[in-house]
Amino acid sequence: MRNTERTLVYVAIGFLGLVAIGRSNDVRADGAADATFGRVTVKELRVGGAGGPVVTIGADAAGNGVFTIAFADGKPAAVVAIEGKGAGLSIKTADGHECARIGADAATGDGIVTVARSGGELAARMSATQRGGGLAVRNAAGKDAVSIGLGEEGGGGEVHVAREDGKRLLSLATDADGGLLEVRNKEEKIVARLTVDDGGAGVAHVLKADGGSAVEIATDTAGGYVSTLNGDGHGTTILGGTETGGRIEVLRRNGKAGVGLYVGSADGGYLQTYGPTDQMSVYVGTSANRGAGLVHVNDAKGSVVAEIGSGSDGGISSVYNADGKVVVAVAASKGLKSGIVQVNRADGSTGSELSERAEGSALSMKNTAGVDIAWLGASSNAQHGLLVLDRSDGKRTVELGSDAHGGQLLLGAGEGTNHVALFARATGGQLELRTPSGGDGVLAGIGDEGGGINLFDKEAKRTVVQSR
Repeated sequence: MRNTERTLVYVAIGFLGLVAIGRSNDVRADGAADATFGRVTVKELRVGGAGGPVVTIGADAAGNGVFTIAFADGKPAAVVAIEGKGAGLSIKTADGHECARIGADAATGDGIVTVARSGGELAARMSATQRGGGLAVRNAAGKDAVSIGLGEEGGGGEVHVAREDGKRLLSLATDADGGLLEVRNKEEKIVARLTVDDGGAGVAHVLKADGGSAVEIATDTAGGYVSTLNGDGHGTTILGGTETGGRIEVLRRNGKAGVGLYVGSADGGYLQTYGPTDQMSVYVGTSANRGAGLVHVNDAKGSVVAEIGSGSDGGISSVYNADGKVVVAVAASKGLKSGIVQVNRADGSTGSELSERAEGSALSMKNTAGVDIAWLGASSNAQHGLLVLDRSDGKRTVELGSDAHGGQLLLGAGEGTNHVALFARATGGQLELRTPSGGDGVLAGIGDEGGGINLFDKEAKRTVVQSR
């Protein structure tokens, strides 16, 4: 005998016992005496009331037991019956509408509880399935407004909150990585999602009306970040952390870097821009080695073509050729801390240099061997103008300058002596021709009395004097 059948028999026997006890306590003088039976078998047992039977124990057409408790007017109020794959208890209103039911699903035999409104419309349903249990609460339109149960994939729980028309707008569930909260718009497109990534960290998504990603808040190896997306799965901005500090990135529509603002390894900030070839085009920030300001301008390949920075003696600006060699440099010179401009050859070696020295300005030019061959500037002794021309080996051959008396031109053979000297004096011009050793040879000039020529022998003795 199944448990439900036993329950019905026990209820019937108990009810008969209560009736017998009641009769024994209130026996009329003219009533029949109580009888004791070993077994009573009836098709249906009814306990009458003023308006009809108020308790009925019997069987349905299929032979299943039915226990009914009725209102005083005879209308059923509670019914325990066998149907389908189990038993059920039905609670009804005075109008005959079922307002609650506890029993088993007729098809599966799983437990089920339903609660209805006074008019009989279903309001809530709690049921069991092979995977677990569930609860559904319906609105006046007969649509599930709240449902609690198991997810589609198995043992994880789900909670859904729906609109009046039954469309689910809010879902709380679990997935393979943890909890999941989703908010939908009126078209049932997900517009917000709070979940867990595969590493166990929290992730928040805000999506566009069409369901495309718009904003993401998550974590990575460097910390947290906020990212905006264009809906095609590509990021457009990123605000987050790095191993050395923070970062702000503005990306192109294909998700590749456009502009980035970072904190570098030297605890200084820097700004980077990228070109269409995904190479850095401009760097503005702190140099890693000196901790000073630095600006890089690169070509399409990412190679430096121009640089502005700060050195130990002051600022420096450099222009590079396609081979990465500095061809123009403007800087503060070392030691003197004055200005200097260098124009270099293709290999990076110095070609011309314009500088400000202690004695004044100077322009220096070198040959392909890096030897000074021309120098123009202020003389070191008197700070008069001076032009020096050297041979390819660096030995001086020509000097054009000025002194307290006027201009002078000196010609030599690179041996440290002047073979020809042309001066401007207070009295007039003077020309000197000297021996290879620097001795007197010919002296021609204008003195106070007039012009004159002096000739010297190899012993540097004057041999001819002609003057006026």
